[in-house]
Amino acid sequence: MRYTFLLILIFLSQLAIAQEQETDICVENIETAQQRYDEGRIQDIQALLSSCVEAGNYTKADEGQALRLLTLAYIFLDDEENAETTMLRLLETNHEFEVNPVIDPTEFINLHARYRTKPLFNLGLRYIFNFAQPIVTDLNSSLSLTNEQHVYSMIFGNFGVGLNFEYEFSENFFIYPEIHYKSMSVAYSAEQPGPIIKSDTAYFKIEYFEDQDWLSLPVSVKYVFEFKKRPNIKAYANLGASVDLLLKSSLPSDGTTLNTRNDPEVGFTIISTKDHNAFNFGVFAGGGVTLKMGEGFVSFEARYLNSFTKLTKPEKVLTPTDPRQTNTGAQHDIYRLNHLAFSIGYTHHMYYPKKSK
Repeated sequence: MRYTFLLILIFLSQLAIAQEQETDICVENIETAQQRYDEGRIQDIQALLSSCVEAGNYTKADEGQALRLLTLAYIFLDDEENAETTMLRLLETNHEFEVNPVIDPTEFINLHARYRTKPLFNLGLRYIFNFAQPIVTDLNSSLSLTNEQHVYSMIFGNFGVGLNFEYEFSENFFIYPEIHYKSMSVAYSAEQPGPIIKSDTAYFKIEYFEDQDWLSLPVSVKYVFEFKKRPNIKAYANLGASVDLLLKSSLPSDGTTLNTRNDPEVGFTIISTKDHNAFNFGVFAGGGVTLKMGEGFVSFEARYLNSFTKLTKPEKVLTPTDPRQTNTGAQHDIYRLNHLAFSIGYTHHMYYPKKSK
């Protein structure tokens, strides 16, 4: 058994050495083929490179060089069928291959132009930081109507994740649909000064916050600005609309602070989803910058959504679905929910080379 194991190890090591030597020879053949091409000995290139390409003895970069030389050889040998086959394989191996008008012959450039070389579409993933901004339209709660100071605050630190799809329908113009899951929080505080005139002592003060989970479907048109001196950096602006679905809204009673003669009941979480309209519709504008990375780009984006939908149901302000909410002292006004979002993401180009002409 021991001898069998040793024989297997020797066989595998010899096989690895043979493959490495074959790879070295194939790499040397690229240099030889380039010399033969420069000397005009085009007929020698196929014999030098074809078997190595078919055997898969090249790295991705070396295979791209070999396929370029083979394509050039087939062009000058008037072998149009093989020239087209190797050009397609070159573009499948190196999705971002670009011709060099200084050294590449016109025939090669013209053949390259007959293929789709741009991405068919882009797919991306984003991490989003959301900042909810309630815009009060009607002061309907008893708290707001009877107290001198009341305010809805923007909560920092909410998050979301999203998928984005991009399709270039015109030069530098993209249709940009997305799907996001996002969490947001709404904070409210109200207080009424004490009974003594000009007193700074508040005998009534309440603070509470509500957590909300949303599923968003934004769709926008995106325009990309390119910079000739910095091709790896681009900027863009987008304008669109979003339909958002409220998945869940909850109001932790432990997050409620009530400074009155009677403390609120705490220790439970109220599900307040049914107290709100399920859908929110708004328009948004945004923009960002992208940095080239691999076959895609990293993007940094900011956008602001202006909502048209009143989130609160008026009939649920004083009579919430869960009667325990009354014990916390928390009541809603009628408000729209705008929000500011910052995001970072990576978008990958999806290439499908194809002869188009």
